[in-house]
Amino acid sequence: MDVWEYFETKRREISDASSFLEDGFVFAEQRGSDGKRGRVWGRATINDRAFIQISETVVVQGWGPS
Repeated sequence: MDVWEYFETKRREISDASSFLEDGFVFAEQRGSDGKRGRVWGRATINDRAFIQISETVVVQGWGPS
């Protein structure tokens, strides 16, 4: 697994929870990390009164994130 596979998994989780990513939501690989480090940040809207603010540092080791 690399960060891009992890990012796609996170995208599906948010969509499956009937939420959507707001403009400006970012999935970014750290330069020079060979797909092993990245960041996720932004806001996922649940409904017109609720959202989740996400800020995550991702480090992939072996078969998954740690």
